[in-house]
Amino acid sequence: GGAEKEQVLRFIEEGQVTGQLEHPSIVPVHELGVDQSGNVFYTMKFVKGKTLRDILKGIRDGDTKIIQEYSLNHLLTIYQKICDAMAFAHSKHVIHRDLKPENVMVGEYGEVQVMDWGLAKVLARKVSGVRKQVSGKKQAPPVALPAGIDSVRKDAGAESWKTMDGQIM
Repeated sequence: GGAEKEQVLRFIEEGQVTGQLEHPSIVPVHELGVDQSGNVFYTMKFVKGKTLRDILKGIRDGDTKIIQEYSLNHLLTIYQKICDAMAFAHSKHVIHRDLKPENVMVGEYGEVQVMDWGLAKVLARKVSGVRKQVSGKKQAPPVALPAGIDSVRKDAGAESWKTMDGQIM
């Protein structure tokens, strides 16, 4: 039915969007496809490490090993990498919408991966700027924003694809 079709489209979009966000702190998707039984799948990098949630919980619980391993400087570096990943996604007109400590993996060698882009929203590409008359002179013409991310649902006109104020996914 409609709900099942929407779930499949959301799954495809997650793989499609994540696969186009090529950044060191965004988990890479290697393949998006359909198997012999007609099931949609995608494969991604296997990420080893701890979630940021587990690290913060260990610090809160007084785990001396975690406290020693994750100094304030180390935590700030992790935070900076998350911010870099989000800035990159935003530059591509993608909003994560589910950024939380359990969706951030921290590897043994300092690598940080933002995971779970299933609720990401791809914003439609727009033309920026409005022409105005200012003391008889025209302002510069509008400039197109940089290319964004392609999505199976982004340009669909159906109301079911839009998120309304207050809606919980």
